Amino acid sequence: MVSNKPLTDIQIIRLHHELLAPVAVHEIIKGHDELDETARYTLDVMIAEFKPDTALICIALCAAHIAEMHSGYLPIAGSLGFEAGRIVHEFGPTWLANADRRLTAAHERHVMDLLDQMPEDFEAMADLLDATRAHLIETTDSAILCEILSQNARAFIDYLEEQAIEAERVGHHFNLQHLEVDGNVITFPKHYKAH
Repeated sequence: MVSNKPLTDIQIIRLHHELLAPVAVHEIIKGHDELDETARYTLDVMIAEFKPDTALICIALCAAHIAEMHSGYLPIAGSLGFEAGRIVHEFGPTWLANADRRLTAAHERHVMDLLDQMPEDFEAMADLLDATRAHLIETTDSAILCEILSQNARAFIDYLEEQAIEAERVGHHFNLQHLEVDGNVITFPKHYKAH
C-alpha cells in the first residue's frame, strides 16, 4: 500500500523540483525573482497543463509558501497553510509512488478515494486562496499569486465536473447497451454491477 506516513523533507523537495512551479513561487515570495507578466503567464500555463492530481499538489505546495509568508499575522493564511499541507501529505505519497512505477492493483481503492475527494480539495484551496487574497493589498505578489492559483483551482473544478457528467453519460449509454431482455424482464449481465 501507499504509505500513510507524512512525506519527508526530501520527498517534499523532490515534489518541488519535479513540479517546478512551487520553486518559482518560493523564489518570488522570498523576493529573489520578479513576478512580471512573463512569470505570471508561465506559472498560469504550467499549472493549467498538469493533470488534475498533479495540479492539486502543485497548487497546494505553492499556497503553502504564501501561507508561510503571512500566517504570523493573518489567521486565514494559517488555515490556508494547514489545508495545503494536508493535501500535499494525502496526495503526495501516491503521486510519488506512481512516478516511481510502484502503484499496483492493490492501491486502486486508495487512488479512487483520492480522486473522489479531489473536487472538494480544489474548492477548499480556491476558497482559502480567495479569502487570503481579500486580506492582502491587491498589487502585492502574494495577492497576485493567490489569484492565479485560485483561478486554476476553479478551472480544474469545472474540468472535473465536465468529466463526471461525461462519464455518467457514457456509463448510462453503456448500461442501456448491456442490458439483457429475458422475456418481459430486463436483467443486468452478470459482469455488470448496478449502482
